[in-house]
Amino acid sequence: MFHGLYLRYDIVNGVTEVKGAPNDGAMVQSEDKATKEKGVPDFWFIAMKSHHVLRQNIAKHDQGALKYLTDIKWSRINDSEGFKLEFTFGPNPYFKNSVLEKTYRMIDETDIVLQEAIGTVIHWYPGQCWIEKAERSFFIFFKPLEVPTDVEGFEAEKLRYQLRCDYDIGVAFKDELICHAVGWYTGDIIRKRMANLKFLG
Repeated sequence: MFHGLYLRYDIVNGVTEVKGAPNDGAMVQSEDKATKEKGVPDFWFIAMKSHHVLRQNIAKHDQGALKYLTDIKWSRINDSEGFKLEFTFGPNPYFKNSVLEKTYRMIDETDIVLQEAIGTVIHWYPGQCWIEKAERSFFIFFKPLEVPTDVEGFEAEKLRYQLRCDYDIGVAFKDELICHAVGWYTGDIIRKRMANLKFLG
């Protein structure tokens, strides 16, 4: 599994040619393009745009920055339940960070009880921070969210709902996009799901 992920990173970013790579279906299908262009342009951006949950959080003004995304990884947290996502970006004109992280610390991962959701502070270049006025943006995902403890009623329920939606996005990255990125990039996963729906219908 890990060998496959490293191989995918190298091919996507043009670190190595795909000649001699294992026969990995969809990835080998784009062999000529990857070799000639030294990588697969916009790989992660296209994969994210294909995902039914993740694309809902991508606004038009996000697209330029997301095209500099070179890798997405996840890992377990050593000192508690939960997980961490790492988004690696190449040098770009939008922000200084090379890695943006989102960490979910859990009180109980089985019952999905969150302790906190921590995001990286993005160091935007002058005039590039659009998220303060945006109603929708992928980069709002990195703003920290606190579990409500001192509010009650409707406001508390609203905050819990926002936190759960945020967590669902993190899980979509961890369990679906990262593991099956090639399928999302090529559209194979969408085609298979559509075929299954037609079969069931």
